Amino acid sequence: NESAQIVISPEEKVSYTIEKSDLKSAEGAVLSKDSFSIYAEKYILVPTVLNPGNDRPEGYYPDAIVPYDKTIEYKENVVKKGQNQALWVTVKPGKDQAAGEYQGTFTLKINQTAHEVPVTVFVYDYTLSDKTHFKTSFGNYWPYTQAAELDATEELLTAYYEYYLDHRVMPESLPIALDGGWDIYGNDEQNTIEDCIVKYAKDD
Repeated sequence: NESAQIVISPEEKVSYTIEKSDLKSAEGAVLSKDSFSIYAEKYILVPTVLNPGNDRPEGYYPDAIVPYDKTIEYKENVVKKGQNQALWVTVKPGKDQAAGEYQGTFTLKINQTAHEVPVTVFVYDYTLSDKTHFKTSFGNYWPYTQAAELDATEELLTAYYEYYLDHRVMPESLPIALDGGWDIYGNDEQNTIEDCIVKYAKDD
């Protein structure tokens, strides 16, 4: 995965949409638009700085990135006057993608006015192994997810875990901790710790 940003900084309140397109190389190879994922930066208002040793000002800070489709669903594809909205564009070519330089455009509409955004991707003649061997891990302690999402279901923890793996990040904990403990569940609707270990032990 590689990412780049598009930042919208309007002089008045606007709404926006963005449309992906296929990219092509000079040799005629196609990099499918399905290789791209788009996320919208979500900003969190910090109205009060409580740490006296922190010299960062109060205001909005970038926090989560939200799948673009969800911003449309939630009607959050709006940028106020004088504010910024960053869009993260991530590309992940398939293993069989031909090496080369791919070019094309995405269409960014601001209040229905279309703007062509040039996009260039360089695909190298190299494929990363599926296996990873990191000596460090990313802290994904489930109570933090619960505090942020107000949810710590196995489904949500698994979604987080799979996202980490998709980006070659090694999570610290398996997505099985529910209700404050590492219990072995007898309920057929939930995985046991053993099931979870076996599943991910078999995953490169």
